[in-house]
Amino acid sequence: MIRASTNVTCPNLDRLLNEQSAERILGEDLGIAWGDAQPKEIRIERAWRRREGGFAIEWSFGLGRARFSVSVATSAELDRWGEENGADGHRTPKLEPWGLGGLHVWMPDRSACVFTPDRDPQLAQLGDCLSSTRMGQYLDIRTPEADGQAQRSDVYCHLMGYRAGRRAAIAYTVDGGNPSERRLLGKAFYDDRAERLLSLHERVGAALAEGSNRRVRVPRPVKVLRDFQMVLFAWEDGRRKPRGFSAQTEFFAAGAAALGVLHNVNLPGLPRFGMSEELCIADHWREALETAFPFDAEAVGEIADRLHVCAAQVELGPDVTLHRDFYEKQFLVRGGTVTLLDLDTLASGPAEVDLGNLLAHATLLALQHEAGIDEFSRLCRSCIEGYEDGGGRARGKALALFTATALLRIGGVHRFRTASRRFTGALWRVAAELAGLGQRRGAGCVGHDATGVHGVGMGQVMAGVFGERFQ
Repeated sequence: MIRASTNVTCPNLDRLLNEQSAERILGEDLGIAWGDAQPKEIRIERAWRRREGGFAIEWSFGLGRARFSVSVATSAELDRWGEENGADGHRTPKLEPWGLGGLHVWMPDRSACVFTPDRDPQLAQLGDCLSSTRMGQYLDIRTPEADGQAQRSDVYCHLMGYRAGRRAAIAYTVDGGNPSERRLLGKAFYDDRAERLLSLHERVGAALAEGSNRRVRVPRPVKVLRDFQMVLFAWEDGRRKPRGFSAQTEFFAAGAAALGVLHNVNLPGLPRFGMSEELCIADHWREALETAFPFDAEAVGEIADRLHVCAAQVELGPDVTLHRDFYEKQFLVRGGTVTLLDLDTLASGPAEVDLGNLLAHATLLALQHEAGIDEFSRLCRSCIEGYEDGGGRARGKALALFTATALLRIGGVHRFRTASRRFTGALWRVAAELAGLGQRRGAGCVGHDATGVHGVGMGQVMAGVFGERFQ
């Protein structure tokens, strides 16, 4: 269990980030139950500062033999929603094929709104997008029957990914229909980016096919559902991240090679993302952590300040086409083909943004698997060598800096998470080493204790690998 601060801008944040308090809210305040079963084994899956102000939090919990999740958000904007809609809202959750639905309750005493994806106030279309009946009518995929009459096919929905107030990924399985239409992936957004994303996939797909002899590709866009602010893609099969650490080296190398190909694709008109934008995100997480966990402020602030100093001393290479959220869950490997996923953050900027993010996630993976230093070193080398095999080029000092900023951010992400907060101190320790603060920094961060993971020497390994490759 973690203890957060009671902050004047988020007066109940400490309770919302407390698993025991969340259990009381779910069971006693909201009355969620399944027969005699009450919510148990509460976990905080993620939390972040909302752009509109306040925080968004995802709780997951066991109920009977299944596990479900709800979202919690707090801000002045939601205060207004509560005043307009009343405190009762929709208090009776129901079990849907895709998960728990039907819940949207404003709790004025806690200044928080608790809701399920189909009741998200900023993604109002999800109620329809997650309805098999509604999507079956909307998609209207027909299957020829023996008597020659075409019957509407059944559509089954599965919520693949969801970020409250921002986006959702939904898999649609069609019972019958043409083989190419039997599995689709829909991505719904809070804004109008769906149409832009379809056009972007078409441009990127054509450029990657030409630049890689079709070895690197993106999902094929099908169409935009404007009423739902959603773009549909053909389903992509392929191997995701292997389970054992020893199998990661080849997988990461394949992804890094595909990244090198993407970085050589020329796509004019993309938004610029450079050093200042990267540091702005690091500062955003610094402020979120200082709000929620003020006793982390000194350690996080020292690293963030050092990154600003280093940024003024680092020479960057030419801009490339950036993925901007590249790590092991953003690509699939099938035979000799790599499929790149989630291109909605595509931008133009220094190559080290993407490669540094991949290496930071490789660090987290090594910590999760308790990998040895030699294994971690091989994984780092495979990333860099694979990237160069794909035609990518990076600069050592810039790569160290962007890896450090990614480690600071990823450490912040996992600081909030019940299952992985023990890795936070080690991630910040490695960031401090790469930023030139030495091995002792980060020791005071939560997670670096008798039960935590230390990550000693990982920053030295990275610095050594960077030095070998880029001198």
